[in-house]
Amino acid sequence: MTITRGHPGYRYSPLDKGDNTENRIIADRENAALGGVTAEQEKDMVDGAIFGWEFILYRNGALLPKDKMLQVEISKGAPDGHAPSVILEMPATWAEFWDAIQRARIKGPRHCKNKVLLSRHKLLSKKVIGRNVNLLELNLLAQRLCMLTGEEKFGFEDLLKMEQKKTPGAIPLQRLINLTFSTDQCCVAPNVTSHQDLGQFLWESGMLPEQAMALLDTAEQDDAYRNSLLEVFGKKHLEDEGGVITNRGYVKMSGEIQEVYTPGEMAYFEHSGAPVVVEVRKGFGNGPPAILDLPACEEAVRRALQAVEAVSTDECRFRCVDCLIPAARPLINDAIDREGGIDQAKAYARVLKKKLRVWVEEDIVKYKALLEATGCARLEDAIKLTEELEQYDFKQETATPWDCAALTGYGLVRRGDGKPLPSSAGNARSLRKGGMTLD
Repeated sequence: MTITRGHPGYRYSPLDKGDNTENRIIADRENAALGGVTAEQEKDMVDGAIFGWEFILYRNGALLPKDKMLQVEISKGAPDGHAPSVILEMPATWAEFWDAIQRARIKGPRHCKNKVLLSRHKLLSKKVIGRNVNLLELNLLAQRLCMLTGEEKFGFEDLLKMEQKKTPGAIPLQRLINLTFSTDQCCVAPNVTSHQDLGQFLWESGMLPEQAMALLDTAEQDDAYRNSLLEVFGKKHLEDEGGVITNRGYVKMSGEIQEVYTPGEMAYFEHSGAPVVVEVRKGFGNGPPAILDLPACEEAVRRALQAVEAVSTDECRFRCVDCLIPAARPLINDAIDREGGIDQAKAYARVLKKKLRVWVEEDIVKYKALLEATGCARLEDAIKLTEELEQYDFKQETATPWDCAALTGYGLVRRGDGKPLPSSAGNARSLRKGGMTLD
């Protein structure tokens, strides 16, 4: 049968011989003419034709945001009302990562249950990563994968395929991370798509043992016996060297895997500690951006402008790329768009920096819950709420009802005086005696 990517169903092939074995040979030959089709790609084509192509996109992680590599579910264990499961997309910033930890009510990244739900990298499956791994290492792996260039991506895939031959199940994250630093340790023989092709390549290159070379030299070209010898010799060479046959050809290791990453000896995040981080670009150009930590002194702003070759902030575009309060990022960007500058963003950063001198973690989580419960939609309101935190009660435990409390991803929050939450809480969920209702 013939399957066309993006089209539902299939059609009968005019090359059909009525014999499954012969049809398989024809299919392999035709697929090889297209540049090679792996078993995984063939499965995707069949499943896409039957179940729909969106299903394949979802399964292969193509529905993840472009800057994310993995979607991971984390929890204390069996999810319930008190310990919910939380979805985290990786790589995550420092703030996004710890926000997910707080929402999942867990002590830290080494004290949780976790599993990969989606992976943008086709070979980096749930089985390869395993369950309940170190989340810090998993996020670092996602960071490294996003940093790979085109040729490095091919190198990583080749290394991963060779690694999977040696380790059929889950591969330690430390090993996977170090593979990303060793993508240049591959030697490729192009146009080799089968054991027979490999045998032919080895014979033409004079790389086979002397007896094998002599045996092939005496055999007739295109003879079935000679072809079977080429296949046997190619397969043995592949197994002895631990190489793999890929779409690029035959690949083997040309060096050693570099042990660049060792647990505890490499930073897991690029985190300056600034409450707000913005990206600075000159006009609508595509040049590399500068990063500006807020609040910022005049000298820091001047250096950022100089980095993008701008004279003043009026020439620049700004975008918030990280914030201690992840939910505030769209509010900051909205404020930047409305005012055409970063004055409000700087004001919010100053407020957060001041509050962080006195707030403990519970206050930070309480503030996040309050933003969600009130449906805060403007940065001015988010700033105002930092000064009103003491007017509200908060608890993370959600298993029992709490009068006049709004249920958020962080826990329950309510006004201390028993009055309703601000009117912008129209979308917040409330827990009252007798169960959950919608305000």
